[in-house]
Amino acid sequence: MAHVCQHLLAAGDDEAVGFYQSFIDLDEDRDTHAYEAWCQACDNKLIKAGNQWNELLSQQAGFKTVCRSCFDDLKDQQMLLNPAAMDITYVPENPDTQAFFDLADGLINQANDFPGSIADTCESFAFAAARYAAFEATAHAKDVQADKAEIIDYFTLRFKEMFIDNLNDYIENQSDYLKKP
Repeated sequence: MAHVCQHLLAAGDDEAVGFYQSFIDLDEDRDTHAYEAWCQACDNKLIKAGNQWNELLSQQAGFKTVCRSCFDDLKDQQMLLNPAAMDITYVPENPDTQAFFDLADGLINQANDFPGSIADTCESFAFAAARYAAFEATAHAKDVQADKAEIIDYFTLRFKEMFIDNLNDYIENQSDYLKKP
C-alpha cells in the first residue's frame, strides 16, 4: 500500500504536478516500507512549514491510499512529463540492498581509477551499463523483439529514477562530494 496527495491522484495523463516521494524503512523486512508521495504544490507548502507535516497540511493534501502498482504508475507518468519536478528515492529491486550498493560503489571506484576525463569515463560507463542491460534483457525476455518497447520503457524509467535520486543528492551535497582529498 502507498499514500499519495489528492492532487497527484487527480492529475490527468498530461498534467505535470511533480512527484515528491518519502520512503520510510519501517523494519528490516523489505515488505514493510511506507511509500508516500505528494505534488509540487504540497511540497512548497511543506517547505514553508519547516518540512514537518501538520494536521492542516495533511488535510489540504488529502492523502489517498493506493496500491503500489498505482503508486509506481503515477511516479512513472510524472517522470515522463517533468522529471525536473521530482524528488524520489531509488529503491533497488535486489532485496539485499547493502550488497547492491556495495557492488555499485565498487564499480564507481573502478571508474574513478580510469585515466582520461570524467566525460569520457562517464560515456564509457553509461555505454557499458546499457550494453549489460541489453544482455540482461535478452537473457530474461521471452520474446525480445515483441517486447522491445516494453523493455526500453522499463530500463529507461529505472535509469531515470536512479539518475533523479542521485542528481538531487549531488545538488544537496555538492560541496561535500567535490572536496579534493
